[in-house]
Amino acid sequence: MVSKTLRGVQLCDDRSGGNPPKASRRFLLVGMLYIMCAMLGVGIAANAWVLAAIVPELVGGGTSAVEQRYMFISILNIACDAVSLSVFLSFVLAVGRRAEFFSVPQTTRLVALGALNAAGTLFGLLMPTFSPPAIPGAAMMATAVMPELDLASLMLSVTFFALAGAFEYGRILQEDSNGIL
Repeated sequence: MVSKTLRGVQLCDDRSGGNPPKASRRFLLVGMLYIMCAMLGVGIAANAWVLAAIVPELVGGGTSAVEQRYMFISILNIACDAVSLSVFLSFVLAVGRRAEFFSVPQTTRLVALGALNAAGTLFGLLMPTFSPPAIPGAAMMATAVMPELDLASLMLSVTFFALAGAFEYGRILQEDSNGIL
C-alpha cells in the first residue's frame, strides 16, 4: 500500500492499516473550523446588508425612538458578531499553525466567545420587532416591543463556556503530565 499525501500532509500510512495520522486529522479539523469562520463571515455580511437596506427606509420617514433603538442594537449585534469572528479566527489559527489546543490564551478565547454570544442573546432580548408592510412601498410600522430569546445563541454561549472549562482542565492535565515526565 502506498502512502498518500495532500499538501505535504500524510493521509495514510502503510504501518497504520490506512488510518489517518494525527497530522491529517488536525488538517481536517482546521479545515472545518475555517469553513465555520467563512459561514460566520457570510452571516455578518448578510446582517450588515439587511441593515444597510433598512436604514434609508427608517431615516427617510423620520425615525422614532423604537426605530433608532432598532438601528443601534443592530449595529451592536453586528459589531459583536465581527469581534466574535476575529476571536474565533485567532482560535483557529492557533490550532492550525501552532497546534495549540490546551493553553491559557485558548481558554481565554473560548470564554470571550461565550461572553460575546451571551451579549448577542441579550441584544436579542432588547431588540424591538417590526412588522413588514402589507402594502409594497409602505413604511415599516413598529409593533409592540416583544422580547425574543434566541435559544440557539444561548446554547452556543453555554457550549463555549463548557469548552473553556474542558480546555482549562486539559491544560492542567497536560502541565501535570509534563511535570511527571
